Amino acid sequence: MARKKGTSRCSISVKGITYDRIKVYVEEHGDSISNFCETVIAEKLGPPTADDSKKFDESEQERIKKQKEEERNGMDDYIPPIQFF
Repeated sequence: MARKKGTSRCSISVKGITYDRIKVYVEEHGDSISNFCETVIAEKLGPPTADDSKKFDESEQERIKKQKEEERNGMDDYIPPIQFF
C-alpha cells in the first residue's frame, strides 16, 4: 500500500492522563488529537526542513520495499484454492 508523501502515520505514547487532557481540549476546540500534536511539535521544533523531508522519503521508500519483500516471502509457491477445482 503506497502512501502519499508526508502522510505516514507512526505512533507515540503518552501517559493516560495526558491523553485524556488532550482529548478534552481538542473536543472543546473542534480539533483532532493528531493535529494538536503536530501543531505543538511544530511550535517546538519548527517546520520540517528539506533535509528532514529527504530522510523521511528515503526511510519511507525503504519501509515500503521491506513490506513488499515480506509480503512476497513464502508466497512463490502459493496456489489459490480456487485453482484446485
